[in-house]
Amino acid sequence: VGTKLITSEGASALGGVYKLVAVQKDDQWLPATKISDSPEKSPIPGKKGVWRLYNKEGRAIADLLSLEDENPRTMDTIESYHPFEAERRQSIPVSDIGEIEPLLVSIMDKGKLVYELPSIEEMRKTRRRDEERLESGVRQLIDPEIYPVLLTRRLWELKKRLTHSNPDSG
Repeated sequence: VGTKLITSEGASALGGVYKLVAVQKDDQWLPATKISDSPEKSPIPGKKGVWRLYNKEGRAIADLLSLEDENPRTMDTIESYHPFEAERRQSIPVSDIGEIEPLLVSIMDKGKLVYELPSIEEMRKTRRRDEERLESGVRQLIDPEIYPVLLTRRLWELKKRLTHSNPDSG
């Protein structure tokens, strides 16, 4: 219905999509998700943290989505799941990880800028550094390797619980 009614199927005015993942009730954020026949179209619910995991050689090995109150730096082992395929999960001992970098930073808070904006040259340096830390297979233009994005166990369980709590979702 949304595609046909809101975005004018076939003649979209916007090139982006907004997915509701939480609803504020009083001072609390409650996780929310959209049920879809296609798991890839169901957003991952709740307020989240995003982390980049690096191996001991300094190469980016995966991005990890967590619940906002989770910090993989404090875990002994990161139990991670593929966002859509429960059987594709892995345990990563934190001792095998060289660095865990938080990727989310606050830019605005209550309408106020709370971030010192970098210069365009600083942004270029950061982008180059990030690109250099990717494995060459991920950077190749022809038949690139897929860079993994993983969910923590708690985030995976929240997604599963909300998806299966809907009586219309098989």
